[in-house]
Amino acid sequence: MTNLAFQLSIFLREYLPNERRASQHTIDAYASTFQLLATFAADLLSTRPSKLTIENFDVTLIVNFLNHLETVRGNSPRTRNARIAAIKHSSASWSIDWYRVSISHGVFIQYQ
Repeated sequence: MTNLAFQLSIFLREYLPNERRASQHTIDAYASTFQLLATFAADLLSTRPSKLTIENFDVTLIVNFLNHLETVRGNSPRTRNARIAAIKHSSASWSIDWYRVSISHGVFIQYQ
């Protein structure tokens, strides 16, 4: 099992600023997205955020999170799409089927 906190720490502290030359604003926005996602996932899975693993994140969880952003938090499609981009960008090596996320949630996600 791959610890989510460790992977996110490397992504936010090393990859984004050093490899992608992301601004502090972008890094903060991504960190905010993952704080929301980890809190949502931990509540859904009845565990602590520190115990989450990458394997906990599947299509169903991501789609439920996107629905939560819109219905409970009242996020606009623009904000939701920014959150999707942050998750997708960081999870390139995770086994999430982004095509199924896009179909399930009715959003278009461009593939590289």
